[in-house]
This record gives sequence, C-alpha cells and structure tokens, in this order.
Amino acid sequence: MGTVLINGIDVKYKKDKTIYELAKGAGINIPTLCHLPKRDVRAVCRICVVELVGKPGLVSACSTKAVEGMKILTHSDTVLRTRKVLAEFMLAEHGEMTRKDTIFSELAESLGVDFTRFILPKQDLSHYKAIESEYIKLDISKCIHCDRCIRSCSDRNVITRKGFGMTVAMAFDNDVAIDDSSCVQCGDCIQACPSGAISAA
Repeated sequence: MGTVLINGIDVKYKKDKTIYELAKGAGINIPTLCHLPKRDVRAVCRICVVELVGKPGLVSACSTKAVEGMKILTHSDTVLRTRKVLAEFMLAEHGEMTRKDTIFSELAESLGVDFTRFILPKQDLSHYKAIESEYIKLDISKCIHCDRCIRSCSDRNVITRKGFGMTVAMAFDNDVAIDDSSCVQCGDCIQACPSGAISAA
C-alpha cells in the first residue's frame, strides 16, 4: 500500500495501479479517447496526460503506474493547454465534425475546442475499398487512429490496421468487405468508436 497526492488529495493505492485508475477511484475525471476498460493499454491519444510535480514533461495517466510520493496535477494550466492542442490536431485530422454526439465531439466541447489552427495534408484513402455492410457503416475520414475498434475486437482479431503514415486505415481481415470477412457484426466496434468512423448503418 502506498500514497500519492492527486490535486492536493491523498490517495492510497495498491501496487500496479495506474494514475488513471487512482484518479477515477477518487472521483477525479481524467479525459480519455483511446482508453478501453478491461483491454490492453495503448496510450496513443495522449489526451489523459497529467503533470508530475518536479518532473519534466507530461505523462499519460492510463499507462503510468503510481509510485509512492508522486504529486500529480490532472488539470494544471500546462495539462489543459496540451489537451487542447492535441484535440486540435485530432480535429485537423478528423475533418469537420458533422456528428455532435460522439465521444470525440463531446471531449472537444469540454476542452473548449470548436475549431483547429492546424492544417494537415489530406489523408490518401484512394486505396481504400468500400467495405461497408448492411449493418455497419464506415467513414474512414473520421478515424482518429485510437485503436479502440481493434482492441474491442481483440477476442476475434477481425479488425486491423493497414498502410502507413497518410495511408493508414482500419481493415477487416485481409482488407476484404465486411460481409466477406470473419466479422460476426456484434457491434462492439460501433460501441467503442469515439469519432463516428464506425456506426450503425
């Protein structure tokens, strides 16, 4: 058993607990996009960054284990500025938010982000096949590469990534149509997607 200080509050912990888990248990909300409960941690979105007093830089709360004596700030000015910049980059990659009911749009709104200062090269999706099904609709331009769909499907390993850099996209099995893949259309990926890239048809 140990103790860390989160926003000035003493929080006791058992070993192998992350900062995110401790904060959540203490009723302190740390926003996340890529985090998926009971699945492996990827720490790709970095929205959950927090500040460790006396340490340089920021760390991801979902992947950083608590250490005795840590002094953690979850909503310092530095943390909030960083989260806003990260959300702006995602918005630049995501494109215009036509849906306002996604996890990503709600997060952006909570951070006060409704536009982006950044312009990113348009993602090359010319190689991407139309692989929608009767039940699942895909809009790859809205994908923010958080890997939640991949991890939600980790029991079946149907959804993967293909390509690199500006050509990266999700794929089903060996890049086949959903109806030709081993997808059972359970809907887990729809529930997991935070940006509307995968939705019900």
